[in-house]
Amino acid sequence: MKKIYLCVFGLICLIPLFSQVGINTKFPQGVFHVDPLGNTSSTGTAGFADDILVTKDGSIGIGTLNPSSHVHIDKGAANSFIRIEDTSEGTGDKFLASDSEGRGSWIPAITLNGKVYRMNSPGKTAVICNYNVNTVVPFNLVKEDNGTLSSNPTPGVLTIQADGTYVFNFRWWGSINGGTTVVADAFFTPKAYVRLYRITVSGGTPVISGNPVDEILVFDRVRTDVGTGTFRRSTFITSLYGVDLKKGDLYAITVTPADNSGITWQMGQSLAATQYTNIIYFPSVAVYNI
Repeated sequence: MKKIYLCVFGLICLIPLFSQVGINTKFPQGVFHVDPLGNTSSTGTAGFADDILVTKDGSIGIGTLNPSSHVHIDKGAANSFIRIEDTSEGTGDKFLASDSEGRGSWIPAITLNGKVYRMNSPGKTAVICNYNVNTVVPFNLVKEDNGTLSSNPTPGVLTIQADGTYVFNFRWWGSINGGTTVVADAFFTPKAYVRLYRITVSGGTPVISGNPVDEILVFDRVRTDVGTGTFRRSTFITSLYGVDLKKGDLYAITVTPADNSGITWQMGQSLAATQYTNIIYFPSVAVYNI
């Protein structure tokens, strides 16, 4: 008899045993199943919104009994599926980011902030940029998000809307006075520096100091017609960049002719009377973060 018992015991030991652990449930649906409310049906088709389950494959389901990945969370009617508090959450919208080892933390959300600055000249006066002089482009209008134009409180001042790195896409539209009369159609290539400065305002006027944040030397190919030499039309687009700019900082764009004292760059020169209030005949700049 003892031999029979020993044989039976040995056979039992050789048979693989599979067990399931159910906490607060009589019907575990996986190798480990927690049902806090104890309301999951015997078939697992209802009452599982509060459950935590580990399958035989090692997948974890929270709020679901059929995890489709290693960790599967179904938030159901909850406000959010996860909440992490580690003192980096702070106020405002945040993104969850990780380092090279996968450690996560909250970082400020990146929001797009931009303005388009335009100008015109209701007084029908031109702005003259003289040789080797930093002349601020007097943007007197701001294009709002809804497309309407409003007055820029201080013409020429570009106000940063939020911390970040910014692109200043500058479109020039003006004329160049070379003071030279030609006897045949010709092209010449005047040059000027386009610069971005951080500024202050004194008495309603932009004040430039220090070195430019960014600058570019522009060579603009311009045609002059027979018998003329003045007010040659000129247009181009270029970009300037500012890194780590701060909300509320003030900036300005300047144009500085670099040929000689006989060549000036001009905004709003020799326009028709109705053109002085039309923004398409003047420079503009789009300022936005990246």
